[in-house]
Amino acid sequence: MSFELAKQHFLQGLAELQQGALTQAQASFEASLLLLPDRPSTLINLGAVRLALGKNADALAVLERAAALDASNAGVRLQCAQLQQEQQRLPDALAWLDQALALDATNGAAWSNRGMLLRDMQRRDEAAASFERAIDHGADAELNTFYLASLRPAGQDTPAFSPRGYVEKLFDSYADDFSGHLVQALQYQGHERLVRQLLGLNPGPFRHVLDLGCGTGLCGALLRRHAVRLDGLDLARAMVEKARATQRYDQLFHADAVAHLQSAPAGSYDLIIAADVFNYVGALEPLFTAAHGALAPGGRFCFTVEAMEPDSGDMRLLPSLRYAHSEAYVRRVAAQRAWRIDAMARAPLREDQGVLIAAWYVVLVNN
Repeated sequence: MSFELAKQHFLQGLAELQQGALTQAQASFEASLLLLPDRPSTLINLGAVRLALGKNADALAVLERAAALDASNAGVRLQCAQLQQEQQRLPDALAWLDQALALDATNGAAWSNRGMLLRDMQRRDEAAASFERAIDHGADAELNTFYLASLRPAGQDTPAFSPRGYVEKLFDSYADDFSGHLVQALQYQGHERLVRQLLGLNPGPFRHVLDLGCGTGLCGALLRRHAVRLDGLDLARAMVEKARATQRYDQLFHADAVAHLQSAPAGSYDLIIAADVFNYVGALEPLFTAAHGALAPGGRFCFTVEAMEPDSGDMRLLPSLRYAHSEAYVRRVAAQRAWRIDAMARAPLREDQGVLIAAWYVVLVNN
C-alpha cells in the first residue's frame, strides 16, 4: 500500500512539474519520499524542482543523497558539481566531476567544465589537459581552443577574438546585475574616466554617437546630454533590453560591432565610444578599419584597452579570458589607418580578485 501511494504522489509530481506547477510538484515528491525515502528517481526530480524554485542548497542536499543511492548515475554527479561550483566550493565540485567522468569519460562538456574549475584553482597545466580532452570528446572546439590559448604564452595560436557565443552567453547571464557588480564589486571606472577624457578635448555637442558594447547604458548616461542622437550596440541581447529600459538611446542594435560599422553609410557618426569592450577583441585591425569608414572627417574614436604586462608584443589572451594590448600595438594600428592620436593615457580600469587592472584610455581623430 505504501508503495502504491508513493507511486501516486510521484506520478502526480511529474504531471505538476510538466505543467509548471513547481510548488505543488515539490509537495508531491516530498510526500512520496515520506513513504519511500530511498528512491533515487524521486530525489532527482525533487532536486530539479528545487533548482527551478531557486532553492539550490536544498536541491544539492537531495541530489547528493540520490548520488549516494545510485552509484552509476553520472548525470546527478554533474548536477552536484555545478551546484558546488556555484557556491565556490571548487575542490568539492572537482571531486563530483571526477566521479562523473569515471562513469563516463566521453563527456566532452564535463571535461570542459573540469578545465574551467582547474583554471580557477590555478592548476593551469591540468586545466589545459582537460580542455584537450574536451575537444577530443566532441565539445565545442572553438570555445575550448579559446580556453586553451588563455593558458599558453602569447603567440601565433592566440585567437583573433573571443567566440561570439561565449561573449553573448557571458553578458546575457550578467545583465540583471551588471552595473551593480561592475561598478560596486569590481570598482569599475572606465566609463567615467573615458568620457571625462573625451569631454576635456571636445565637449560636443556630438551630432551622432554610437556606444559600442553599450551594456546596460553606463556611457549612455554620461553622454546623453552631449549627443543630438545617441545609438547603442551590444552583442548580448539581454544587455540591449536593459539599455532600452533606460530610454537613453535613440536606437539600439543587437549586432556584431565590425559587421554593423561595415554596413553603416560612410561618415555616419562623429563619435564612436567603446568602454571596456576591446578586452574581448584580440586583433584590433578589423575594428579600426570599420570604425574609420563609419566616422565623419574629424570624428573621434574613443576606447579603452587593458594594458599588457609586460608591454611586449601586440596582444595577449589572459587566463581571465580577456585580451590585453600593448601601447606600441595600439599606436601602430592607429597610424596604419591614418588616425591621429588626440590622447592616450594609462590609468586604473577596475579590480580583478583584489588586483587593480590598468588600461590605456585612447581618443583617436579621423583625419
